[in-house]
Amino acid sequence: MATITTRKLSRDTESVLDAIEATGEAVLIVHNRKPVAVLTTVDARDVEDIALATAPEFVDAMARTDRAAAAGETHTFSEIFPDAPEQ
Repeated sequence: MATITTRKLSRDTESVLDAIEATGEAVLIVHNRKPVAVLTTVDARDVEDIALATAPEFVDAMARTDRAAAAGETHTFSEIFPDAPEQ
């Protein structure tokens, strides 16, 4: 994985992004000698997944759901919608 400083990224953003897009290789961003981020290509299909995975309200809802499932506090679809046609 290539490494680039925040200074170089700020000065040459377009060529860095062009290289990432052309090669598909991720780039590690370093600030004050510490890694802070990774730039990588993204497929349009992945944008929604990335947005959801980083949205605090979604992450919190998933954690609540996991806790409820672990405690046995879940219900089947047919229990909630008894009149729904079976698939």
